[in-house]
Amino acid sequence: MKKFFTILSLSLFLVCLCTSEGQAQNKINASKLDKKINSYMSFPLLSQEDMIGEVSVSFTVNPKGKIDVLRIDSSNPHLIPYVMKRLNLIVLPKDDRMIGSIQNYLINFKNEENRI
Repeated sequence: MKKFFTILSLSLFLVCLCTSEGQAQNKINASKLDKKINSYMSFPLLSQEDMIGEVSVSFTVNPKGKIDVLRIDSSNPHLIPYVMKRLNLIVLPKDDRMIGSIQNYLINFKNEENRI
């Protein structure tokens, strides 16, 4: 009976270990894309238009590492071309794990007075 519980405990430990390593690897890969998006998406301070609002965007990363937008929505129509322009600047390495994946982001644009 002790052998059974020992083997069961060891099996559960290995399953948990493998799962956590996979999740950590996904976080590392996702953070590369997140870092690029965060570096390219900034509040458009020099715009003459009202650039406050949220943008919901769904995109895929093509084999060349470029972003292909599938869907983009915003309550502020001035933000859509700005976000499209900024996303077109992002290029991931061709061996990145995000290639072929579909990503969904909600990007908030707030001025300095409304930030927490």
